[in-house]
Amino acid sequence: MNPEIYAGIPESKKTMFILSRYVNQHTKGKLIKEAICDYMGFTTELIESQSRKRELTTCRQLCMYFMKDNTTLNLNEIGSYFQNRDHATVIYSIKVCNDLMETDKKYLAKVVEIEKLLSAIDIRKKDTPENK
Repeated sequence: MNPEIYAGIPESKKTMFILSRYVNQHTKGKLIKEAICDYMGFTTELIESQSRKRELTTCRQLCMYFMKDNTTLNLNEIGSYFQNRDHATVIYSIKVCNDLMETDKKYLAKVVEIEKLLSAIDIRKKDTPENK
């Protein structure tokens, strides 16, 4: 936490600000998951399942990738959106997405489409004091 951001703000307001950012990030996470599931034609319940079907795995990995890229949620918090998968699973999912974007043009095109979709519903990059 950057102390300069909170200089001169009463303690109660600092707490409310931090809490609102926390809630906003979790709301963003939920919106990202719902938007990607809708785009790929799955329900959120399906991608939360233990299924290892390729289509579901791809959707789940993309959700994790975009949650990490567009929120300040930590890896465990992201995993909690998917039946409490651990941080290593989230790291692996992000790595798979990055690798596929480098090697598969169709996959990269899908990622670009999802980025456009998320920007259309106003999911921005990580909150920073400059964006506020």
